[in-house]
Amino acid sequence: MHTPIKIITTHSALLSTFLTLIAVQPLFASTFTGSSDLNITINSISNQTNPTQSTNLNITSDFNGINEDGLFTEGDGSVTPTYSQILLPNSAQAQDSMSQGFSINGAASDGSADASYYSNGTLTFENLSLTETYLIEIQLDYSIFASITGNENNPAEISETSLLFSDDLGSELIYDFVSASVFDSFNSQQQDSQIFSLTLNPSQAFTYESQVYISGNALSSVPIPTTAWLFLSGLMAIPGLKKKTETSLRT
Repeated sequence: MHTPIKIITTHSALLSTFLTLIAVQPLFASTFTGSSDLNITINSISNQTNPTQSTNLNITSDFNGINEDGLFTEGDGSVTPTYSQILLPNSAQAQDSMSQGFSINGAASDGSADASYYSNGTLTFENLSLTETYLIEIQLDYSIFASITGNENNPAEISETSLLFSDDLGSELIYDFVSASVFDSFNSQQQDSQIFSLTLNPSQAFTYESQVYISGNALSSVPIPTTAWLFLSGLMAIPGLKKKTETSLRT
């Protein structure tokens, strides 16, 4: 005759223990950073029609600062954008440059922060001459960066930075993109330098355009410890143990 096995630990007791183990864990803080640094230099300007004549160009530059595309914070979640710029001087000439620094930092230790920002820039050459043609060379140097810290079990945490450099003819000259996530790469960076040449005919105007887009998501979460997973495994095993015991008793 078999002796009944008394199962003292019940489902509810194990479940209560599992939830208690999670509740006592500190929240897992999360941070994200996205940044971009651009520098555009006018390498050279040459008058193809009259090399000895001074240039008859109007050169202007502009950055439109930081523009919010979406922002949501909860609890202690915070987002901090930073921005700096240097425009071309009046009467710009060869070797002059324009630059922009743009970054977003987000953090949450008991809440969340979700944000996306962008910034646009332009560089325009206008030929004021009715007869002269100019050959212009510019150089773009850039670096884009994305990073994230947080709970590896939370795929919602991500940071992304992209750069688009184009012209007013609709040509995409450069597109670069970096992404960081807690389950893949915590840091990602790209940098490059490229040169572009432009032939500007009489009375012609031409514009280069840049757009930087940065987004990120920080979400605090509760890390589940190994001991909690062991308790959960035990909880899931109870029905099988109970069924096996009842089968043994009947035989």
